[in-house]
Amino acid sequence: MSDSLDPREVKILSDILALVLDDQPGQASNALDALRSRAQRNKTTGGALKNLFVAIAPNPPPRAAPRA
Repeated sequence: MSDSLDPREVKILSDILALVLDDQPGQASNALDALRSRAQRNKTTGGALKNLFVAIAPNPPPRAAPRA
C-alpha cells in the first residue's frame, strides 16, 4: 500500500462507518446492502477495506478545517 491515502477511499470508509453507527437499523441495513452490491460490482474486497483501516489507524489523516 502506498504511503499516501486516497481521499476517495477515506470518504468511502467514513461513509461506511457512519452507516454502521447509524441508530436507524433499517436505513443502515439498506445502505450497507447497496454498498455490498457496489463493492461486488467494482470487485472491491473486504481485505482492501481492512487494509485501509490498518493504514489509517496508526496515523489518521488530518481533520478538515471547519467551514466558515
